[in-house]
Amino acid sequence: MNGMKQVDGLALALLALVSLTACKSTPQQSIESQLLEFKQTCEHSNDKEIGAALKQLEASIADKNLLKVENFARVNAETAVAFPMIHLLVVRGRFETAAEVAIKALTTKENRQYVMWKWWEYNFGERNDYTGLSRQIGLAYLQQFEKGDLSTRAVIADIYGRKNLSVDEFKKVIEP
Repeated sequence: MNGMKQVDGLALALLALVSLTACKSTPQQSIESQLLEFKQTCEHSNDKEIGAALKQLEASIADKNLLKVENFARVNAETAVAFPMIHLLVVRGRFETAAEVAIKALTTKENRQYVMWKWWEYNFGERNDYTGLSRQIGLAYLQQFEKGDLSTRAVIADIYGRKNLSVDEFKKVIEP
């Protein structure tokens, strides 16, 4: 009987070792391939599928990979992945990059103010920290406005339903 317990214990240990080895030998998907796969999802899926894929992507990205995510978002600011990436950046506290990508994404859109704030309300309106997030994105737009060229400033002013604002005038819009 004692010999049988040793064999069972040895078999379990061997099984655990094989299982552990199998897990280690399976390469984890690179952040770049995850982002490209997500982009394809955004280009070929409905909103529900994109939302599910976004949640999965948000959960899988380590803080050390956020710079890669930011760069990917900048490069793809004028594609179907732009607004989901803005969402991810806001959730991860990368407001300045989120604002930068939003400006690029909205450059070619009509009704920028409506598009931006309707999207914002839909994505963040139910959150307890909605006011704080809105303030943070506003401050990020202010940073972009301060350092932006005339085209960037025009897009940002349009997002806020204004035209031809100076930096001081825009500060009053952001921080009334």
